[in-house]
Amino acid sequence: DPTRKVLLAETHKILLEQLGHPDVKLPYAPLANLLPVARKEQILLAPGTKNVDVSREKKYHGWLEAIRYMARPITIIGDAGANEPWISQAVQQLKDVKSLIGRTSVTDLIDLFSKAQVVYAVDNGIGHLAACFGVPTVSVFNGKTDPKLFAPYGKNAVVITDLRPGVVANGYHDIILGKNGV
Repeated sequence: DPTRKVLLAETHKILLEQLGHPDVKLPYAPLANLLPVARKEQILLAPGTKNVDVSREKKYHGWLEAIRYMARPITIIGDAGANEPWISQAVQQLKDVKSLIGRTSVTDLIDLFSKAQVVYAVDNGIGHLAACFGVPTVSVFNGKTDPKLFAPYGKNAVVITDLRPGVVANGYHDIILGKNGV
C-alpha cells in the first residue's frame, strides 16, 4: 500500500530526528541498527493508551490473566493515563513484574527496546515504535480499530484479535513460527 509506505517513511524520519540521527537515509539503515546490542531478557508490556474517546478505546481488559502465562521478567510501560488498578495487583502478586508507567521518556523506551525479548501492546505508539525498531511486537486489537489499517509495520510484528489471555500470551510464539502480519 503506497499510502502506508509514505506514512512509514515520515514516521521513520521523525524518529531519526528525535534520536539525533537526522542524516541517516532510509531504507538503507533500518532503525533496528540504531539500537545498542544488549541481552534480550525482558518482556515489555504497554497495556493501554489514554484515549478520551470511549468509542475508540483500545484497552484490553485481560492483561492480568495473560501475564500469568508469560515468562519473566516483565516491565509494564506507558503514559500515566494507562495506569490502572490491575497493574498494582500484578506488581504485588507476581514475581519479577515491575511498573514504569508514567516514568519513561522516548530515550528510555529505546533503551528498554534494546533489552526486550518481545513487546506486547495494544494499538498504541509504543507498539508501533517497537515494531519500527525491529523488536518482536505482539499487537493486541480489541475490535475498536481495524488491524488491516493500523497494525504495526515490521517483519517481527504480529496482530492478535482473539482476546483470550492464553492466546494473547502466546503471541510471541506466532512471531517465532513466522505467523506475522495481518
